Amino acid sequence: MRINNNKQMENNIEKLVLMNFIAVLKKYDKYPLFRCTVGVKTGNVISNLYKSMSGFKSIMLSQRDNNIFENAQNIDSFVQMLKDIQNGGLPSNVTDQREIQKYIAGCTNFLLHLYLERFVGDFKLLEEIGKQIFDMSCEKMFGKGFEDLLVPPSKEKAAKMRELNQFLMECNNNGRTLPQDRLDEIRAFLDSIRRDNGDEDMWYAQPNLGDGGDEPVEEDYDDYYDDTPW
Repeated sequence: MRINNNKQMENNIEKLVLMNFIAVLKKYDKYPLFRCTVGVKTGNVISNLYKSMSGFKSIMLSQRDNNIFENAQNIDSFVQMLKDIQNGGLPSNVTDQREIQKYIAGCTNFLLHLYLERFVGDFKLLEEIGKQIFDMSCEKMFGKGFEDLLVPPSKEKAAKMRELNQFLMECNNNGRTLPQDRLDEIRAFLDSIRRDNGDEDMWYAQPNLGDGGDEPVEEDYDDYYDDTPW
């Protein structure tokens, strides 16, 4: 049963995750990596400002083929696109906390993969950022001291995942093509995870995967539901 009484927040998990994603990126000075590619095909003032800055052109070019939010005019349109990508969002009749936590983790992982993975060559940092976004979102949904219901991976699988993801990020950073033998290894590893225990959440937002980190960022959620452009 959900604890949160804010119906607007409860019915818009995607917006909750997005605002926490933005808050944590700002904390780590990573926000421009996200914002410089959003809404670049709209008349949004901030988007046009980023487009005019030469320092962000390489990021925009790297996102050119998968910039699925290039037409996001504001936060609400971004949220709707995110919900559409996540198969229309979580059904309104879902009240199981574990399913809601998995959905929060899925939205978090998707945004981190799209906007940070190729630019942050430190997998531990991605874990830390993902954990904070996940914790902040779950605390808003279920209250402080919520019970983490996601299934943590084994230490061996976590170590292997970190190694493979670190290798992928280094390939991205150095412009290297992924060797076929490593690609086969990654596919086999992911297949083994699905086969052995499909419930394991093996990505950044797994709160049991990291080694602690900073305290969650305190945010004023009352300001999140206006319709002003970003």
